[in-house]
Amino acid sequence: MADLEADLAKSAQRVLKHMNEDHEDSLLVYAHFFARLDTATSAKITALSASGLELEVVLSSGHVMPGVNIPYSRPLKSAGDLRKVVEEMHSEAYNGMGMAYKLQTGYYPQSIKAAWTHMPNSAKNGAMAAAVAVALGAVAVVYTRRRRLS
Repeated sequence: MADLEADLAKSAQRVLKHMNEDHEDSLLVYAHFFARLDTATSAKITALSASGLELEVVLSSGHVMPGVNIPYSRPLKSAGDLRKVVEEMHSEAYNGMGMAYKLQTGYYPQSIKAAWTHMPNSAKNGAMAAAVAVALGAVAVVYTRRRRLS
């Protein structure tokens, strides 16, 4: 456990910066789902340990709650497990909050953007080709129908 804490400490500042800058949505859904803070309006990660994340959460009243503990959904075996576990928690929290929450918070457009960003270029090229083919097919259908009506 001491080795795990030491390994996490080595990357903690980088992880905190990354999470606070790029994954505010995940931190907020952690506050809503895992901490059951329904009125949370923002959250930032202030620390991490072998047992979980520590958040500072701002409520709609303006009250700031420091030291909100979010335990990991499963134990970390190594520091390398951190990313996988927090990604699993992201999915668990959003799924637990439901479709209405996902629609209200822009979950779906964010997921598409993330998938596109992490997609290999060869797959992006295939997706673009498919989109062009579908668009051309739609134009051909419209053109054919208009010619028949003329």
